[in-house]
Order: sequence, then C-alpha cells, then structure tokens
Amino acid sequence: MKKKFKLFATIGSLALAVCMMTIGVLAAATVTLTVNSTVSFNSTSVYVDVVATVSGGTLTAEKTLTVKNYDSLTEASNPDFTGTGEGFASNVWTLNSVGFEENSGSNPDGQTVVYTFTITNPSATENLKVTFTPPTNSAVEKDTPTTDSEQLVYTLEGNTGLNSIAPGDDVTITYTLELQSVAKSLTEQNVNFVFLFEKA
Repeated sequence: MKKKFKLFATIGSLALAVCMMTIGVLAAATVTLTVNSTVSFNSTSVYVDVVATVSGGTLTAEKTLTVKNYDSLTEASNPDFTGTGEGFASNVWTLNSVGFEENSGSNPDGQTVVYTFTITNPSATENLKVTFTPPTNSAVEKDTPTTDSEQLVYTLEGNTGLNSIAPGDDVTITYTLELQSVAKSLTEQNVNFVFLFEKA
C-alpha cells in the first residue's frame, strides 16, 4: 500500500511539475518586446548621400536604406524605404515592430537593436552641416537605467564633427538600443530620428 501511495505521489508531483513548466512557457510566450522607428530627412541647398542600416533584435537580416537628394533611386532598390526616392523633404524611412528577444546561442544580439547612419558630403566645394536629432523618449534612458522599470537604454557614438563635413568626407553615427530585461513586457516604443542637412 505504501509503495502504491509513493508511486501515485511521484506521478502526481511529476504531473504538477510539467503543468508548472507549461504555464511558465506560456507566460514567457506572451511577453512582447518591440520598437517602431522612423527616420526623417530634410535638406536645404546641399547635396548629401546617406546609407542607413538597422540590425539586431529579431531581424533575420540587416535592413539597409541608400538615399540621396540628387539622381533617382527607385523603390525596387530600396524595398524598406517609403518615400519619393529623390529629395528629402517628404522622405521617411519607417520600420514597424522590430522585436527584441533574449540573447541566445542562435541570436546573441537579440537584446540590442543597432541603427547606423553613414552620411557623405558629395560636393566638390561646399562643406556640409548636419543637424541630428536623436529620439527623445521618456522610456529610453542613456547608458544605464536609473530605475528597475526602465527597460531600454541607448548609447550614441559618432555624434561629433557634424558641423562641418569637408567635401568628399563622411561621418558615421551609431545609435544602439539595449533591452535590460526579457522577463516583462515592454510597451511598444517609438524612436524617431530627424536629420537636417545644410551648408556649413
């Protein structure tokens, strides 16, 4: 009788453990961690080339935008781009719901999303001035979070030397978003970048 009781108790314990694991997996599957982003371009009496990329998170491949405000660029050559392809005033690059996931062997960059902007001055004579406005978002903190509730932190590199880019030169700006915790949901955040190009 004691053996039967122990057997049933063991089976019951195993069943309870499996149920708890299943509930834990289902709970983890409901965590949502995403970010929306837009990049806006505007120029005043200057020529400029921009190559923008975004990578990391749940993206299986880097997305790239190549744009300039002279010559024609087609939608086919920029499948991730919405805009006219020529002239910056109405051009906005929109990336919807780029997700985050826990870092793993198959995706060691799941908790970071990296935006890189390489700006080239194609002019032969004029210096280029770039006014760059990075995202201002109360949910995104610089470098390290100040409270446990802040899940996203950013680092910004290369945001210098923008006041006068010499003819033929380029600058690169890198903006990295890092997710602090995958254990709780992150309300979908918007990060918007704005670039203004003009003569130095």
